[in-house]
Amino acid sequence: MNAAPNPDLWQRKLLAFLHDPPEKAYNYGPIHQDRAQQYLARVLGIRPMGRPQPDWSAAAADRFIFPATKRKEGDRWVDTGVPGLGGGVQFIHPLTGKPAFAADDFPDEGTANDIVSAVLPSFGEGSEEVRQNLALQFWLLWRAWLHFSVTHHGGQHHGADKLAYLPADTRVPDGTIWHHNAIVSALEAARDAQGRFAPAFLLFQMGPVQDFIAQARSTRDLWSGSYLLSWMMAHAMQLLTERLGPDCVVYPSLRGQPLHDWLNRPKLNAAKYAPDSDSFWVSLGLDKSQDLVLTPNVPNRFLAIVPADFDPTGLVGQFDYDNQTSEWRRICNACWDWLNERAQLCPPDQENVKLRLWRFQCRHFWQVTWQLWPWPDTATALDLFKTIPTGRHSSLHLAHQVAWAIPQDHQDDRNYREGALNPGWAWSAHYQLLAHRLDARRQTRDFHAWEGVPGAHKDSLSGKEEAIADEREWLPRAQQNPELRHLFRKNDELGAINLIKRVWHKAYLEKLHSFHPDLADLRRARESFDSVPAVAARPFVEWLRAKTASGPLPEPFLVFMQAASSTRDDFPETIAKWENNEDDWFWHTDASVFHLSMWERVIAEKADEDARQRLSAARSALAGLLKAAATQPSSYYAVLALDGDQIGKWLSGEKTPAIEQVITDKAKAADYFRQHVQGVDVEQWLKSPRPLSPGYHLQFSEALANFGLYCARRIVESHHGQLIYSGGDDVLAMLPAAEAIACAQGLRLAFQGKSKELVAHADGRYAHLFDADVPEGFIRLKDDDWYRGCRRPAEPSWPLLVPGPRATVSVGLAIGHMREPLQDMVREAQAAEKRAKADPEREVWDEKENRKKWKPTDGWNRDALAVTLFKRSGETIQWGAKFGSAAFPLLELFQRYYRPPVDQPKSQMPISGKFPYRVAELLGKFGPRSTVTSELAGIARAEFTWITQQQIRPIRPIQSDEALAQLRDKLLAKATDYLHELRDFTWDRPQPDGTKQCVQAPRPLREFIHLFALEAFIARTGE
Repeated sequence: MNAAPNPDLWQRKLLAFLHDPPEKAYNYGPIHQDRAQQYLARVLGIRPMGRPQPDWSAAAADRFIFPATKRKEGDRWVDTGVPGLGGGVQFIHPLTGKPAFAADDFPDEGTANDIVSAVLPSFGEGSEEVRQNLALQFWLLWRAWLHFSVTHHGGQHHGADKLAYLPADTRVPDGTIWHHNAIVSALEAARDAQGRFAPAFLLFQMGPVQDFIAQARSTRDLWSGSYLLSWMMAHAMQLLTERLGPDCVVYPSLRGQPLHDWLNRPKLNAAKYAPDSDSFWVSLGLDKSQDLVLTPNVPNRFLAIVPADFDPTGLVGQFDYDNQTSEWRRICNACWDWLNERAQLCPPDQENVKLRLWRFQCRHFWQVTWQLWPWPDTATALDLFKTIPTGRHSSLHLAHQVAWAIPQDHQDDRNYREGALNPGWAWSAHYQLLAHRLDARRQTRDFHAWEGVPGAHKDSLSGKEEAIADEREWLPRAQQNPELRHLFRKNDELGAINLIKRVWHKAYLEKLHSFHPDLADLRRARESFDSVPAVAARPFVEWLRAKTASGPLPEPFLVFMQAASSTRDDFPETIAKWENNEDDWFWHTDASVFHLSMWERVIAEKADEDARQRLSAARSALAGLLKAAATQPSSYYAVLALDGDQIGKWLSGEKTPAIEQVITDKAKAADYFRQHVQGVDVEQWLKSPRPLSPGYHLQFSEALANFGLYCARRIVESHHGQLIYSGGDDVLAMLPAAEAIACAQGLRLAFQGKSKELVAHADGRYAHLFDADVPEGFIRLKDDDWYRGCRRPAEPSWPLLVPGPRATVSVGLAIGHMREPLQDMVREAQAAEKRAKADPEREVWDEKENRKKWKPTDGWNRDALAVTLFKRSGETIQWGAKFGSAAFPLLELFQRYYRPPVDQPKSQMPISGKFPYRVAELLGKFGPRSTVTSELAGIARAEFTWITQQQIRPIRPIQSDEALAQLRDKLLAKATDYLHELRDFTWDRPQPDGTKQCVQAPRPLREFIHLFALEAFIARTGE
């Protein structure tokens, strides 16, 4: 897999990647060709003529068919009579179809050329090794040229940061030249063993995912399982990119992907950007990006362009335990040896049994599926496309008719080859046929009989595998080892996979150089992971940090800090050594130490009297600190699960903008088709979705990566949370209960690129993280030292494409006490996210009426938040709302005057603590499932009016009669809006003929009641 299929592959790829200069959009005449040859001469020392064949396929795939303005007759070019349809340098957001950057936003042509050419890496002045290594040159050029073009001139030139969005075609400017050139070079590598151009798609997927991640006892387990999935997928892609180039992976986006960069660190360290500069690794700012590398963000499937005769078995081999050189085998062996060295895993009389179980469980864990799709000719692809559900009614068939209805004298020879359209034109059909076949393959999973030991205990987290770490022998030994004591509890009976998840970061990542000498070891800036109690306590801890410099807290705080530090070997979570530095102590100590119940639990479990005395002294010191603070940390936390809505439809092209939206206004291209294309419904075609293209695929992939890499973590951590996984449209995080709903709203705003709303959200909490002054559908990061231990100069400074306002997400929240099993909370958050996506009604059979009827559900039909709150009493409260709901302004106003600051009692807030209970008392009598009718909405409004009169009192800042009246009026107005929304709720109900009908589906009154009940419970968890 490491060797290129042809010795000249990398030269051909460089020729393809450089066939168009990035600034081509300024001038489509001979000038752009001269510039391309100049760049080729600087990199390769040659000035080739002609264009690579894959350019025609890439162009046909990226742009729907346009008429030619010129055609070749013999040795000369002649005009076809078609006017130029280009619209100048501009960029349209590929997912929204809205103009993003106009000509005035870009540098002028001369400046753009100067910038792009000045930062073209000069390999000719490098070492002999670099000059001779074309594969290395290609990788560095693909990775760094765009980055340097956009960043190396900073604010010196107007619009320099927009060079990332130079269009490939000014007629359809929704794709960039950088993506077009990458696709051309990817297609150039899609040649078979005989050198024939034979492109194919490869769709590769591995699992299990959700169940494996959810099997977690701690935040470390959640992170470790997520990162193991990312790590394995990144290694499979790494094998592929070493053979065919990083540009061959269409989804996910690999340019700038931290883990992919890190795996290619030897390449980035091998060359310098310029003779007198640092290595590419340092020049790109990657020397300080290790925390980003350790953030799980690689999805569990990838799409790639490969030759039709490509054999994926080498990629599958990375997951094969029986392959001695596979990454999975290395990890398994390292974990086995590490555990055995510290607490003998296999006593002599059990060695064969446990080792056999270990090998069997490791051998049968991964579920890997793949599908290869060689591109047939366009006619065959369209015929096959009609046989699958998504293809039967696709507008691609109409687009095919339009292409052939263009007058023959205007047809572009590059697209019409030997009586057929270029196969690249059917990119959308190829992809959907491939995805359909992979789905069918995944339904026929391989079966392996399970080997076990009769009577053996099962894994306490999965309930499936036989436990290898058993409670009778191994776990007691593990408790005696200082390295294992904090990793395992006395009852953590685990099988091989969960044992690997528990220790592989120690056994493998932190010793990576031993297994891969070219790679440095990986370890977090902060060694420990926040425990669940620490996440719940984080807002209190941050408040306490701010108070340690003044007031009555410093002395009791120092007393507690010293007492706690003396119990470092007795407490189950990490406590830093006290060295007269409060900031470092806070940073390295798990915040669970601020819960009295944690100390009481540890004291009760300790048999050693000296340890009990030390722990009791620390507990007493904490009680004194909490008394001085007049408050205490919350005991409730939330697990957040976010997932993009209908991502499959976005990837298949069903939700792309209409064709008429992505054609430039200046080009008047729509008028050409109306006037010259006859016998086809041109108007219907113009209003149909823009055909799926490689540029769209790459940019959608990049948009998801930008959100996952650069937005999710900033937002989660600004709410004192801990990001577990962020794979683009899929986010898993833990948060303090009081911050969870606001965090969910912030993530959704970032996903949609609503920067102005995002910066204003949560009382300006994100103002130091994001720039508000960017077009909708983009995010710009502020260069802020926002996360301790990892300043991120590697983060992009230019506007970043994100999915935009037409794309939505659904979020599930599970809120519970810190003693609720984390594994259960993750599953409940995932269930809540599915509830947010579910239909508001489901069709059921009515036995009495002998017919089908629609029955209300708790679903919200996507773009929604669903919350499940678990009280310690056993009661469960469920609530939810669409993200654009009137519920959120009502909740925000209510919180402002009901939820007290950390150090302020609830009795000092204008809205009484009894308010939510009066709402439940007076409205609950109408029944838990009563839907909001006009009559019930009026009654609820009248009762709510009375409650506002009784339960809002004159306390600062609401003291005057006028201020009280204004607050009551605002609260009543927003409550009325929410009641009317529940009454008027509608959704598009599917009909038997495949259409949808907008129907009214009133929501139950309990949703209005539960909004206040939810806030009442969260607000009191600090008591």
